[in-house]
Amino acid sequence: MSVLRRIANQLLADIITILEKPIVALIGIVSRRPAVLGLLNKILSRFPHLQHHLMQLYRRSYQNPLASNSIPKPETYGASSGGLNRSARVIYAELMAATEKRNTRD
Repeated sequence: MSVLRRIANQLLADIITILEKPIVALIGIVSRRPAVLGLLNKILSRFPHLQHHLMQLYRRSYQNPLASNSIPKPETYGASSGGLNRSARVIYAELMAATEKRNTRD
C-alpha cells in the first residue's frame, strides 16, 4: 500500500473518530430510508474498509435497537402490574412463547 494511501486512511479514521456522534445520528436517519441506504451502500462498496468501519460504529451505537439481543423483561414495561394494554400483553406472551420454543429447539 502506498504511503499516500496509508496517510489518507489514517486521516479518514481520525475524522470518523472525531465526528462519531454526528455520523452515528446520520447513519440512523439514513437507515430508515431504503432508497438512500441503497445508494450509499453502492457508493461505499468501492471502499470496503470505510464501509466496515461505519457499520461498526452503527452496530456499537445506542441508537441501534438490534445491537442488544436481549428481550426486555415484563417488569420493564410494567406488564405484571398491568402497565401494558391487553393486546400488548398478548403480543408479549406470544413473543415469549416463541422465544422459549426456539430455545428448547436449539
